[in-house]
Amino acid sequence: MADVQFTIVKRMMSHLDDRPVLTVVGLRTVFFLAPAINYILALSTIRARDFVLGTALGLVLPLTVAVYFIDNLINYMGWGRERNVGNAQGGVSGV
Repeated sequence: MADVQFTIVKRMMSHLDDRPVLTVVGLRTVFFLAPAINYILALSTIRARDFVLGTALGLVLPLTVAVYFIDNLINYMGWGRERNVGNAQGGVSGV
């Protein structure tokens, strides 16, 4: 773990032994799409309970925001369910 290039990750990992759940929550919230965090946490000395709890809490906010914006994008672009219901029933699209 000495080869980590990002200073924010180094700073957060230095607190892993003091506050493991809070550190995992912070790492998951900031870097929720970065697979390197999985490797870093797998090589750490964190307990499985702290890892699972921190992961569950840390992914709630980013995934909620992503789902909200993707749902709004789908509705804005007109790709919603209402448009496709007519096609499934043999009707005209957009009615």
